[in-house]
This record gives sequence, C-alpha cells and structure tokens, in this order.
Amino acid sequence: MGTIVVDGTTTYDEVSEKAPAPGVRAVAGCVTLPGRVDQVGVARAFTRRLLHGDPVLDTALLVVSELASNSVQHSRSSLPGGTVTLYVLHVGARVRIEVHDDGADGVPHMRPAGSETLPEWDGELDELDLRGRGLRLVDEVTACWGFAIGHRRTTTWAELTPAEDIGIEHIEIPA
Repeated sequence: MGTIVVDGTTTYDEVSEKAPAPGVRAVAGCVTLPGRVDQVGVARAFTRRLLHGDPVLDTALLVVSELASNSVQHSRSSLPGGTVTLYVLHVGARVRIEVHDDGADGVPHMRPAGSETLPEWDGELDELDLRGRGLRLVDEVTACWGFAIGHRRTTTWAELTPAEDIGIEHIEIPA
C-alpha cells in the first residue's frame, strides 16, 4: 500500500527551500486510492503507519480524515474511476499533508457549520448537525493550510507542527 521513504537523500523542504540538516529525520509517503468514502479509513491507516509514535500523529489523522473526506465528497474523485492521492512529508518537527483530487467546480473553503441543507432539516441547528466543520477543524489544529488548483486537479494541503507551537491542547483520535 503506497510508498514510504525514510531518511532518503532526495528530501527537499519547500518551506525553507533547502534539504534538511544532517541528522534531521525525514519520512515521506504517498498512496493513491479510489475516490470513495470507504477509502478514507485506508488513508488514515497509511498515515498511522507512516507517522507511528510521532507526537503529531493524532492531529495528522484528523487532518487526513477531513481533507480526504472533503475530496471524496466535493470533487469529481467520487465519479467512477476517480482517485484521491495522499502525500505525507515529515521533516524535523513539521508534517505536510497533501490530498490531490480530480477537481471540482468550486474551491475549498470554510463554510458556516450546518450550512448544507439536509432533506429532514427544519431550519434549526443543534448538536446533531455535523456538516460544515471540516476545514474549520483543519484551520484550528494546523500551522497553516491552503489549496492549489491545476488542470482538472485540486490539491488541498495542511502543515502541522507540535501542538505547543500553535497553542492547542493535545488531540486524541480513537483508532
């Protein structure tokens, strides 16, 4: 399942535009999956294996879940033959997560919670209303996030640093 490179000599840090310093751990992984909701768990399992034991693992699992779910729900990746590709790059204390999908008519953006109308929706928001929070969660638990749109592809990315660097409490995601 996918490709994982540990301490490879070809690692490149896009943020600082230089290779990591000697002795800095570098781990990278990539997996392409069918664009189906049931594959989001596979993306999480891939990330768990890649970042096993890392302090940002639980936050990374949350981010992978949200970005992969959004790609499957809101892009052409959910059409027959569609795919989602997950890239995870860990250099030093920073983790970059990218999800590439088959593009959509719109752009990734934060929506007000509960903004998606459901058939049984009566106009009131309550604790059962769970839609519209994904990118807000990503925004809260990551150092930064964004997207890039190319020819028939969209890449949504996020970067994580240890929790104390962005002022959040520890997040624990059940297995």
